[in-house]
Amino acid sequence: GFFGLAADPADGRRLYWAACGSGGGLWRTEDGGASWQHVFKNETWPFNVHVAADGTVYCPGNNLWRSTDHGATWRQLTKFPFSERVIVAVETDPADARRLWFAATTWGNAAAGGVYETRDGGATWQEITAGLPYCKPLVLRYNPETRELWAAGVCLFKCRR
Repeated sequence: GFFGLAADPADGRRLYWAACGSGGGLWRTEDGGASWQHVFKNETWPFNVHVAADGTVYCPGNNLWRSTDHGATWRQLTKFPFSERVIVAVETDPADARRLWFAATTWGNAAAGGVYETRDGGATWQEITAGLPYCKPLVLRYNPETRELWAAGVCLFKCRR
């Protein structure tokens, strides 16, 4: 995985691991790694996993998926027709569970990607990439204290949200 390991803030023994390729998808342990269960198979190349402060799990791939029950069930949040793009970064606002961002990029030489935001839990999405001179975001981090969203890849950018 790319950033494919995350701990559940509500339970330190619950971890999620995103595996790519054969056997890919999302795996979960409830016992600190002693045993693992394959909890998500809809995407076989998830490069990331994100667990929000409330325990909601987000698994990105060609689209973004959410589980509110530790991976027992999943809801697809996006229906993007990306053929060459993949969602590699997910970030949430700890003060507002309905607000999150994701970054999509390509693995080729083209600077083709974008950062998207929702304020309604994924019902609608808006691309907020305008103005990035080289658009290939790979990592997103949100600082709730300063209200800044950081996007990193080949370059580093921030915007106030």
